[in-house]
Amino acid sequence: MMTIWSKGELQRLAAEQGTWCASIYMPAYPAGAEMKQDSIRLKKLLAEAERLLVDGGLRSPKAREILEPARALIPNQDFWQRQSQGLALFCSPNGFYHYQLPFEFKELVVVAQRFHLKPLIQIYRSGHRFFVLAISRKKVKLFEGTQYKLAEVDMERFPPKLADELQYEATEMEKELTFHAATPGAGSRAKRSALFRGHGIRLEDIKTNTREYFNRVDEAMYEMLTQLQMPNEESPLVIAGIDYLHPIYWDANTYPNLMDDGIKGNPWLMTPEELHKKAWVIVSPYLANEQEKSAALYRKLKAKGEGLAAKDMKEIVLAAYLGRVRTLFVALDKKQWGSFSPDLRRVEVHEKEMPGDEDLLDFAAVHTLMKGGNVYVAESDKIPSGEPLAAIYRY
Repeated sequence: MMTIWSKGELQRLAAEQGTWCASIYMPAYPAGAEMKQDSIRLKKLLAEAERLLVDGGLRSPKAREILEPARALIPNQDFWQRQSQGLALFCSPNGFYHYQLPFEFKELVVVAQRFHLKPLIQIYRSGHRFFVLAISRKKVKLFEGTQYKLAEVDMERFPPKLADELQYEATEMEKELTFHAATPGAGSRAKRSALFRGHGIRLEDIKTNTREYFNRVDEAMYEMLTQLQMPNEESPLVIAGIDYLHPIYWDANTYPNLMDDGIKGNPWLMTPEELHKKAWVIVSPYLANEQEKSAALYRKLKAKGEGLAAKDMKEIVLAAYLGRVRTLFVALDKKQWGSFSPDLRRVEVHEKEMPGDEDLLDFAAVHTLMKGGNVYVAESDKIPSGEPLAAIYRY
């Protein structure tokens, strides 16, 4: 199980301020020869973090004290066996946080007055992640996916097993219920019609109870996805299950970004890798299209010259702080050191890192997300402005 990541986690990390905030990112592998290198990799990165803390003016014993909770993970074999794909660690005098996440990070150590969160924002970046809901008459599971991997999310809020809820044995339901979905085109949700065959009123009861149960599943799903996502983030959701359950769930669903296509078949007979492959076929065209539409809108607004699209660093940083940014494109492979004074509303950009500096790209991305904007984190050659930042304003 992956650790549930919610918007509250980002808010907590973003609120941390002080002179000694160490952020460490690294790839991590749950099995194989690479797993043996993970603890060695962390040891090396912690040595780098300690050096940066000491270079910044902290005494060596205090630097070691701040990093000690992370260093305690090095010999923990159980910890290394539970990795997902990427590991992010955050150390400060006020606390220690670490997260195993389903995508790979490049090795990175940053020591600043705030935690460096831009690599972590990939979790929330528009056009990046999706969810898969596996459903059957016995159980439901939620998975979080990226281009690279699918990881199960612990969903304690889900209702009990569907068979228990309906008060029927699954085998009896299979005998009595046959569902055919008539569609105008394969995989489309539009204009679906359902035909049930069985014996008497009991079959209608099964249909009604299934819908009632899915209403409760949908309510739990909506609550969980609200917790996992930032405001205005509506990552795609794909349903995986036996064919005849799809239209019943689609009818009960209230989540606004449920995909028209679904994964047909028994999800419990599929490996996470198989589910991921099938889901990615469904969501990847949608995700790519959403990002390109936003980039096209940026170019259109910039050409009009009405002030709703910008690429100036100082202007965008201030706008992000004020909540004016609706959509932000930010370069993952770049840093721009500088400082921001909330009282003076002044942004300073520096060619080299100076004492008290922070990555202004990171600052703009975090504040855009926290104030309900969309963020696309991408390599610098994918930013439509040709600069490390590009923004579409609300007004």
